[in-house]
Amino acid sequence: MPKFIEEIVSYRQIACKYCGNNDLMKNGYQNGVQYYLCKNCRHRSTGIETFPHHRYSKDTITRALTYYYNGMSYKGVVNSFDDLDNLRVSKSTIWDWVIKFTRKVIPYVKHVKPKKIGDSWFADETMIKMHGKNRWLWAVIDEDTRYLLSCNLTVNRTTRTATKLFYDAFLHAGRPPYTISTDKLQAYIGAFKKVFLRRFGKDKSYHLQSHGFASPTNINLIERWNEYIKQRSKVMRYFKKPDSAFTVLQGIIINYNYLWEHSTLDYQVPAQVAGINVEGLGIKNWGDLIDLSIQHSKEVKNPSEVIWYLDEMERMRA
Repeated sequence: MPKFIEEIVSYRQIACKYCGNNDLMKNGYQNGVQYYLCKNCRHRSTGIETFPHHRYSKDTITRALTYYYNGMSYKGVVNSFDDLDNLRVSKSTIWDWVIKFTRKVIPYVKHVKPKKIGDSWFADETMIKMHGKNRWLWAVIDEDTRYLLSCNLTVNRTTRTATKLFYDAFLHAGRPPYTISTDKLQAYIGAFKKVFLRRFGKDKSYHLQSHGFASPTNINLIERWNEYIKQRSKVMRYFKKPDSAFTVLQGIIINYNYLWEHSTLDYQVPAQVAGINVEGLGIKNWGDLIDLSIQHSKEVKNPSEVIWYLDEMERMRA
């Protein structure tokens, strides 16, 4: 009886992780791994697909960020790699990946504007613990798309912080809402007047205040976000530096808007429903976001584009 052997051959182009050049030559083995020498920049690297200046594969780094932003602790991520891949990665390495790549993705997603934001917005604040201290997490979410328009982390609940929240949401959406619903916190009243009423007049936006869960003007929709953020903010509770806490908070928001599928949206992500071409951009995981952010940073010519991020960190220090 004849024997048939199935042979699968795949080809992929290997590029230098330092300069992107494809003109490489084999340069020996080390620990059973083939190394290549770039004829352009003379750097030596493996043929594994990596992000620039990193020796671990893209898949490993992508999974690390995915595990972490899905609620797993640093120790849990380390144990997962050890158990499933027999790969030893330290907690400090996971920490470096999360902070570095999240900060790289933040400027990119900040400049991708939603195009189909609805007319009804909801705003609320919830308390979270950070290193034993109470902090206030503010958010504005769109009813139709579940897209998170703005989010701030502050030490108090004042009209000034609520005003910044509303103004950020307005800038990101590119237009005011028809209604914005909040609880009875007095800070929202002054913030609404400053951002929407004085800017657009009485006929453009209306401020609705909730009178409880059973009232017609309830803000139950945003409570789902509060549950989501409380669950995932557990990984932030031991942060001592506001810079790191702010970075991880922005990463949670990015994960929510671009990668978290909602059953109420037919298992689409909010960014897709909000008019951002997620499929066209090829965004399926954190690795895709990192690749896009690397391309984006090469095109940015005005350094002031990331000033908003520095301003946020200064407010957190206050």
